[in-house]
Amino acid sequence: LLVVQNRATFGGKTPVISLPAGLFGDEDPNETAKKAGGKELQQELGYVASSSTLLASNGFATSAGMTTERKWFFQITANGDKQATELDGAEKAANVRPMLLPLETFENRSKFVAWLAEQEQKGYLVEMDVIAARGLYADGGKLDLTA
Repeated sequence: LLVVQNRATFGGKTPVISLPAGLFGDEDPNETAKKAGGKELQQELGYVASSSTLLASNGFATSAGMTTERKWFFQITANGDKQATELDGAEKAANVRPMLLPLETFENRSKFVAWLAEQEQKGYLVEMDVIAARGLYADGGKLDLTA
């Protein structure tokens, strides 16, 4: 499950495909990255996480020479029951909407590369997080640092 949104950083016009994501600790200083992963899935796509595996507890630097931002990757399983989304004002303004990337496309490198080319031709930008997640996807269907 991916999200598509028209990010203000790209003038609000270019649709950007990304993983469900958000901040943590901004509202609750005791919130952890692990808790936030499942929360974002529910808020943006309406699915409740039944399990969540954090890939690396320290996260990953996005651009260490420019920012202190870190990103955390999770393998999240949802029970399939869909609830209402809880988009905040910025997410509503960005027109956040779901996009399904079939697992068979994600798992197969050549299909994934073809899918990336299709999105580019449609005028979409694909966030590096999606590509990083694919790069960390191991045989057997899980995210893995040894992939």
